[in-house]
Amino acid sequence: MASEAFFPDLSLASGLKRYSVSLLVLAVALGIRALLDPSWVSHTPYVTVFAATIFASWYGGIWPGILIAVLGVLASNLFFVYPLYSLRPYGRAEVLASGILYIATCVPIIAIGEANRRSTQRRCEAQDLLRQCNSDLETRVQQRTAELETSNQGLRKLSSRLMQLQDEERRKFSRELHDSLGQILVMAKLNLSKLFQKNPHDKLLAETEKLLEEALVETRTISHLLHPPLLDEMGLVSAAKWYVKGFAQRSGIQVSIEVGHDFARMPRSTELVLFRILQESLTNIYKYANASRAEVFLGSKSSDVLLQVRDYGKGIPPETLESLQCQGADMGVGLPGMRERVNEQGGRFEIHSDDTGTLISVTMPTDERNPC
Repeated sequence: MASEAFFPDLSLASGLKRYSVSLLVLAVALGIRALLDPSWVSHTPYVTVFAATIFASWYGGIWPGILIAVLGVLASNLFFVYPLYSLRPYGRAEVLASGILYIATCVPIIAIGEANRRSTQRRCEAQDLLRQCNSDLETRVQQRTAELETSNQGLRKLSSRLMQLQDEERRKFSRELHDSLGQILVMAKLNLSKLFQKNPHDKLLAETEKLLEEALVETRTISHLLHPPLLDEMGLVSAAKWYVKGFAQRSGIQVSIEVGHDFARMPRSTELVLFRILQESLTNIYKYANASRAEVFLGSKSSDVLLQVRDYGKGIPPETLESLQCQGADMGVGLPGMRERVNEQGGRFEIHSDDTGTLISVTMPTDERNPC
């Protein structure tokens, strides 16, 4: 690790660089040796050169280490062993023996240095490869994240478009029921009434007239449930009160509705979303909550509109509620559909549930209080 700290580019060091640095260190070592106490000259001629050999072996490897060891012993005997600046010391047996001993001592040092250099180089190469792999992985993750976000945006747009088409089809089908089938039933009832007036004691005609009246009422109810005309003509408040009253009559559940003061008209898209959420919430109460009482609140909060639907039933199981809050999985299309509608309008959808009942709260921005 020390080599990485001082020489982070060791794995890229060229042969020329390794030899140059090793020779420079040898020159520095000889210079330091020349500055030492002259009394050490004859006793320790290789002390600084030995350190240079260790460095060369560690940094440069085997061949720079051998070169520095050989040059170091030659230079030390030349400059620091009497007689100075002469090659005659090599003729003395003790000088030759000390040189050979120095070289022999340097051999394992050089081998260890070479092993360390190669190990460090391999480690550096592995780290470079790991960094490259991490970089590639991060790039792929970013690409996949971008692709996933693009797909999610596409799915949200598709979901929003499908809901719009669904609302348009409901409006169209409601109008067709009212204008075609409803009118046909009315005409049939009028004709049957005329026939019954001529035969007032005919029980079959009386029963048929009653069935036609029920069919006409049911047709109007279905038409208004698909898309209540009050929503377009009078606004959300009137449509909500009409729906809550009819729901209470059909389901047997006691439902109260409270509307805040000065509640004005909103954009048509906002009113439609809030009405659909009211419909879905009350339908879920009838199907799943096992409740006998429910409350609806519709009011303003700063520049937002607030819709709350509260029931006093058995509540939503905790695991189901957690699944909805995490990803909306295993919940069908009801609650996730409500949340998607609210998100599309830039609102906030919240649901709280325990064993005392469930509260659905929707906050929608509505800066512009004019119908569109």
